[in-house]
Amino acid sequence: MGLGRLAGFGLLVQGGGTGLLALAGSPGPAAVGVALNLIGNSAVWPSLNGLVAEQVPPERRSRAYALRFGLLNAGIGVGGLLSGWLVSIERPASFHLVYGIDATTTAAFALLVLIGLRRAPGYLPGERHQEAGLRGGYREVLRDRAFVGYLLVALALGVFGYAQLNGPWASFVTSVGGSTTQVVGFAFAANTAAIVLVQLTVERVTRRVRRSRLLAATALVWALGWMLTGLAALPGLHGVVAGVGFVIALTVFGVGETFYSPVGGGVPNALAPPHLRARYNALASATWPLGGFIGPPLAGVLLGGGVPTSWVVVIVMGMLGTAAAALLLGRRLPAHVERPPA
Repeated sequence: MGLGRLAGFGLLVQGGGTGLLALAGSPGPAAVGVALNLIGNSAVWPSLNGLVAEQVPPERRSRAYALRFGLLNAGIGVGGLLSGWLVSIERPASFHLVYGIDATTTAAFALLVLIGLRRAPGYLPGERHQEAGLRGGYREVLRDRAFVGYLLVALALGVFGYAQLNGPWASFVTSVGGSTTQVVGFAFAANTAAIVLVQLTVERVTRRVRRSRLLAATALVWALGWMLTGLAALPGLHGVVAGVGFVIALTVFGVGETFYSPVGGGVPNALAPPHLRARYNALASATWPLGGFIGPPLAGVLLGGGVPTSWVVVIVMGMLGTAAAALLLGRRLPAHVERPPA
């Protein structure tokens, strides 16, 4: 099928799901729309990562992935501001309007990929692989012990990192920390701003750093962000001081994200043989939704228990363990993967 066609197909499905949300008037169609959106999303991200690897030489991939991540977060920030300006709880139709705009722009992106990239490398299956009869399934991918080790580290970053950012963190800040939703909004805005402002600088400074150490640095910086969250929630702090502490905590988390972005796409594609690139990217991308499946229930048990501050302790320890695992992974990664090409 080819990575380009897969990306275009995924975008069309995603846009169709969002369009269904724009038209839905009951839970049934809305559920179908969400499902289609997720199905399309699961095809888009791994195929786009693969396309970057096919079109960019190895020595420039880290910067390409970093630039893509920075632009993605800039889009999230602008989209969030526009949605906040358009949407109102008092006007339910405003939600349909935002979903309609989202569906239209997604469809336009799909056409851009399907038409504009049809002659680009990776759009179609590589002819040299087809001629050589190179085939392989997920069993062959999972024989790659270095890649399996990377998947475990990425899953831990998802469980104790991103999955805690999406929901549990805001719940802790408002329930245990006593802050307002406005503080949460400012914190996420600061998180996005940090990524956009420092992403390319971090990529340039860390360009020759071992990839396992960048993974470890990501985990350690995220652990610091969670510790700052716990400190800001101390009983002696309240009001503006606590709010500033929470904003700083999520800003620090954003800086940690800039360490991860060049590695998240770089390691799977450096390990993958060309004929298995799509499968490597698919499994690497699957660690994030799987982490999102595990992380929030874990947070719910901790936050809903008798000692909600145990949430901070557990996720900090999880991040420290992830940092140690990343350093161990460095012993398994081949030299050309561990040390980015000059």
